[in-house]
Amino acid sequence: VVLPIAKGVVLGWGLSPYSKTDINILTPNIQNDVQINDTMFSFGGINVSSAGIAATYKEVIRVGFSLNYNFGMIQEEWKRTFPDNDELLTSKYFIKKKYKGYSNTLGILARIYKNTTLGIGYTTKSDMEMSTYVLSGYITNPEKLLITKTATLPSSWRIGIFSELRENLNAGMDIKFAQWEDAARQPKEKEMYNNTYRFGAGLRYILSSRPNAKYYETLPLSAGFRFGTLYYKSYPKINPVFEKAVTFGIELPLKRELGSIIISFEYGLRGDKNKNGWDENFMSVGVLLIGKIK
Repeated sequence: VVLPIAKGVVLGWGLSPYSKTDINILTPNIQNDVQINDTMFSFGGINVSSAGIAATYKEVIRVGFSLNYNFGMIQEEWKRTFPDNDELLTSKYFIKKKYKGYSNTLGILARIYKNTTLGIGYTTKSDMEMSTYVLSGYITNPEKLLITKTATLPSSWRIGIFSELRENLNAGMDIKFAQWEDAARQPKEKEMYNNTYRFGAGLRYILSSRPNAKYYETLPLSAGFRFGTLYYKSYPKINPVFEKAVTFGIELPLKRELGSIIISFEYGLRGDKNKNGWDENFMSVGVLLIGKIK
């Protein structure tokens, strides 16, 4: 949400997800000749709420600053069942990890040529307070604070360039670095965390810009690619994990220039069987609505 407050100055607020956890693990076991099934289900994640201010100078340079509040909760449910013995009761434990902390972001966008702009952004490291609560038996039981520690989100740099090659053809590329090794606390984390980079580039093309062009000829089309590393290393082969993908998109303008609907598709490959011991294909479809208040 962006609110103009003066000529060339705006206030903004945004809310977005930073991470997501969705794990379901079943571990069968036998103790004292009794069959045991242990399950662990985890869900939740971290979100970012950002409030900022930005200003422009003669349409040549733009500067923005935001204060980011990082918050969220990850909940774990631990359950033990005895499938072959009805006399033994199921046991349940719930663990809640609640996070809160702050970071800052500074960004600069400058026109370095008549149709070309360069952007640089930096986000500081966030040392979040992580409070761990435990509940036994039922989710409705009172929470008990177990321990409070510090969890860290890394600092990051991002640099990008965008250019209007022709009236109906634009191109852009950017690269991002994140210092995930700074987030490691324990020896195992220091071994498994990995500083990351991500490079991406793409084109945006409109078939025709004629006033009397057919509707489908005015739809902006986009295509691009990206590659980089993930913040965690593979196991048991401890090596960096690489990820690469291609992307395609189409924009559907709304009537009276009130905004547009953007539909995107991405397909990629993560990991390498020789270096990591595994690989996987992934696919995602996205729908984004951009509106304008006149």
